[in-house]
Amino acid sequence: MQIVIFGAGKKVETVLSCLKKDIKVVCIVDHDSEKIGGKYKDSIEIKDPRKLSEIDFDAIVVSVMRDETIEEELRATGLIERTVFFWRDEQNLLSKKIFKNRIKIAFEEAELFQARLDSAPYEWGLKESPHILDGEILLKKMISDYSSLCRYGDGEFEIMMNRDRAWYQKKDKVLSQRLREIITCSSDKINIAIAQDFILERYTESAADGIRIYMCGEIRKQILQMLSDDCKYYDAFVSRPYLLYRNRENADRIFPLFKELWENRKVCIVEGILGRFGIGSNLLDGAFDVVRVACPATGAWDCYDRIRNYIEQNISKDYLILISLGPAATVMAYDLANEGYQAVDIGQLDNEYDWYLRGAKRQIPISGKMVAEYNFSLDEVQQDDAVDKTYKEQLIKVIDGNEI
Repeated sequence: MQIVIFGAGKKVETVLSCLKKDIKVVCIVDHDSEKIGGKYKDSIEIKDPRKLSEIDFDAIVVSVMRDETIEEELRATGLIERTVFFWRDEQNLLSKKIFKNRIKIAFEEAELFQARLDSAPYEWGLKESPHILDGEILLKKMISDYSSLCRYGDGEFEIMMNRDRAWYQKKDKVLSQRLREIITCSSDKINIAIAQDFILERYTESAADGIRIYMCGEIRKQILQMLSDDCKYYDAFVSRPYLLYRNRENADRIFPLFKELWENRKVCIVEGILGRFGIGSNLLDGAFDVVRVACPATGAWDCYDRIRNYIEQNISKDYLILISLGPAATVMAYDLANEGYQAVDIGQLDNEYDWYLRGAKRQIPISGKMVAEYNFSLDEVQQDDAVDKTYKEQLIKVIDGNEI
């Protein structure tokens, strides 16, 4: 039997160790553009998942633990019937044909146990963790004093540690240095927010475990070393107020405050192409005027100066600037704030609001929009003619030659 492994991450070795002797691995597929074209341990070629239709294979084995997005992708392409999800298909007949004695449960349980053990002293207050102020406090401050917001999550921290994580922005030494400088800012006009990855009681168990696994080992220590005792920190999950949480109460409080932030104000949205922040919902209905600057969907940092220069030369300072450009947004909010704008690194707030309105239990595609944790290319965005008209009316600039 010939198989394709989906996911070229650290779990591949576990998958390979469980294969029966007569199983041949044709290739590995992965969305990471830096891995595509290379070889795993100099022997197994890594290809783009969009090339699956050109590959001869009998089955796909998904090596990724958090595999829901991949499941949706394979279901959409009609390959789900030939797919085995390594971390959950224990009794699957196809799985039994592919694997010998399984060790995955031991691996999975050991990793999760270690992560929970590592996190417990911080969650229980036995070890000191950063004092992170609630998102509601942050938003009320921004509404009253017109201050700006720079946010830090795992994408930013990984770049600061010179590692790649987010598919939409690769590591860069200058970006890393800027992020390290900004995170210690103590200005009242610039709010610094970091992910509340230490006190997890408000999150769903699956969200908390995902955070524990990411923070396990040296990651938490490295993040703590980057912070400053002189800096006041707020919760970066202010822009993710829904899916992480056990109930809707947090989102019920946070979304109205965001709407109050831009009520009766002129708003300029700086976003990746097809991001379409606020389109298709009432999120921006209270704004006086909305204009948009469309930037590259990936690698916005590569044309950072062009984006910033356009804003400073063409957008007046009475506009509220909402930026959704991955880690580049953190730096841009800081730089624009120092030029006199109120600039907010808004992250994935729009996607969270759409999921909130739909009562979604996990990330799902949103018609007509790029969703950073679901879509991996513009071709995968579900087009929606109903949202195109409003979007195009608000669009004032496309940077880097992308077509709408």
